Amino acid sequence: MGEMTKTRIKYCRKCKYAYKHNQTEIMCGYYLQTRLRRGCPVGMCDKFEKKGRKRKVKLK
Repeated sequence: MGEMTKTRIKYCRKCKYAYKHNQTEIMCGYYLQTRLRRGCPVGMCDKFEKKGRKRKVKLK
């Protein structure tokens, strides 16, 4: 959790709480994952957490 940041879709795509609502829409899934309200207005966010990288599995 950090300071309030003015957000855009590019910023939200990198957040671990983002999910695809349909093919084109990215939405905030903070409530779905934590069952807590965000408490910040649309277009401003203080809940941003960077997504973890997915590891590739090496086949032997």
